[in-house]
Amino acid sequence: MTNTDTPANRLTASFESRLPPAPNGNQRCQTARRAPGRNAGQELTTMAQHTTSTAPDTAPVLPARVDRRRGAAIITHRYFPVSHRTLESWPLTWRRVNGRALVDTAELLAFAEAKLAAAPPVRGGKRNP
Repeated sequence: MTNTDTPANRLTASFESRLPPAPNGNQRCQTARRAPGRNAGQELTTMAQHTTSTAPDTAPVLPARVDRRRGAAIITHRYFPVSHRTLESWPLTWRRVNGRALVDTAELLAFAEAKLAAAPPVRGGKRNP
């Protein structure tokens, strides 16, 4: 019997909920004809064909454990800019494996979300006296 409510499953579910909706299967790629001459009559495909994916299982999956540099890249991409050196001072559980410090991705992202939630909102603009 497996527990489906694990930190990794919650992390994957929250990540997948933030993805843009997948295009429907009725979208067609745009094609163009080659100019007359060599290879005349062949169709050219545009980049839309290569970047549009209708497969449901192509969502990027985060690794279970990351090192400081990759963790900093994930947090910078998802939440706020952070350096890999800053992660050294965060109170996280690091494991030394083959000379690398690794942390559970779920723990890292939970701490980053907590830091973001604890940050006070500041409004800009001129103050009214």
